[in-house]
Amino acid sequence: MKKILRLSSLFLVAFVLLLGTFPVAMAASATINGKAVDVGKEVTYILYLGDVPDPIEAIDMSIYYDSDVLEYVNRSYVSMGFPSGMANPGGIKGESLLNASNIYGYDFSKTKEVLRITYKVISPGSTDITYKIRHLNTIYEDAPGEYLSRYVLTYTLRTDKAEIIVTEPPIINTDPQYSNENGVFVMQPDGLGADNGKPLDPERTNPEKRATKPDAGQDAVIDENGNVISNGQAANSASGGSQANIIVIVVIILILLPAAIALIVVFASRAINKDGNEKNDDNDDN
Repeated sequence: MKKILRLSSLFLVAFVLLLGTFPVAMAASATINGKAVDVGKEVTYILYLGDVPDPIEAIDMSIYYDSDVLEYVNRSYVSMGFPSGMANPGGIKGESLLNASNIYGYDFSKTKEVLRITYKVISPGSTDITYKIRHLNTIYEDAPGEYLSRYVLTYTLRTDKAEIIVTEPPIINTDPQYSNENGVFVMQPDGLGADNGKPLDPERTNPEKRATKPDAGQDAVIDENGNVISNGQAANSASGGSQANIIVIVVIILILLPAAIALIVVFASRAINKDGNEKNDDNDDN
């Protein structure tokens, strides 16, 4: 009887221990960009762009993922670098789009977030969150539609617990089904522009070569001095800015001078009248 009880106890303990391993075995996971993430968890993809010497006029790009493994989390899309852009992060299965343009340019001389987007792992499997930039050009008037050759692209992948990938070159989408979405922008596997490290062309850095008037169809542009130039208006150079300041000063003088003269005349008239009244009083006393 004791043996039976002992065996029953051992069996019960073994059974309890075995049950304890079931949740671990049943916790399915997916592989996202080479990293294991549990089903039901969320991953946030953050794309960064920086070291761009010229203001960016426009961007057209997509983020790709396997919609059988990941699902876009509503209202999770944010773009700090392109706040005026148009996005369709969840409208197309397996693709999140971003399109933005600004004739005044977006500043990416320092690293900024291009976009931040969150997906939920909905089933086991393996997928890479990839990107494809079709167009990314500067505001240069001398080379309209000029595409960036100096930049640094990186990305971070984050779960609710920690960053599982930190500042690595983003993965380019090479899926043949999206080959019809290719653009003219040249993406590099290392995330670096082809001209990174090369000296800048003096013609490009010369302020005289900067955009100084809008192209046909443009409403305005920013010149090398940071002035907004409307269509048909000459660009303000440093001397132009000085001329504008002189005009303002002249206008102020023209407004204030008559007022000052009028005040002087009033005070002088009062002084004369007062002096005349005092003389009349002296004559009356005599």
